[in-house]
Amino acid sequence: MFLWALGDDLGPVTKQLRQLGYFGPILGPEGYTLPEALSISGSTSDGVVFASQYLVPKTSADATDPAMKTFLDAYEKKFGSMPASDNAFHGYDAVKIIAEGIRSAGSVEGPKVRDAINNIVDPKGIAGTFNFAGKQGEGIDAVRLYQIKDGVYSEIK
Repeated sequence: MFLWALGDDLGPVTKQLRQLGYFGPILGPEGYTLPEALSISGSTSDGVVFASQYLVPKTSADATDPAMKTFLDAYEKKFGSMPASDNAFHGYDAVKIIAEGIRSAGSVEGPKVRDAINNIVDPKGIAGTFNFAGKQGEGIDAVRLYQIKDGVYSEIK
């Protein structure tokens, strides 16, 4: 079953799907990374598989990716808690890429920064290794797959 909904709706929809008798696998969106989806769906989220570049685990120690763990350790130290959503990761990677574009362009003029970003190859971010060269704004083409089992996220490798 492919289930698509926004974060707040995923929990109830997943739960209702199971209550209606469907117990097979569920493929879903990155909205399953939101804590609300898991807290509402509870054990009914077992068997859910979804793709997401980022995942906020319960603790930074639970992070499976070293770059993600380093970021979460620094975030938790600065703000006293884990990020509320994966938007913190998106913002971090975006700012790093923009900063690299500005540095490479030697300017803050929009067109020059855009052109510089479109020539960036191999900067490392939390999502992985970016490459914007020749891809019309698509900087990353890899994806991480996660599965939920017993209320725990695990990366599928």
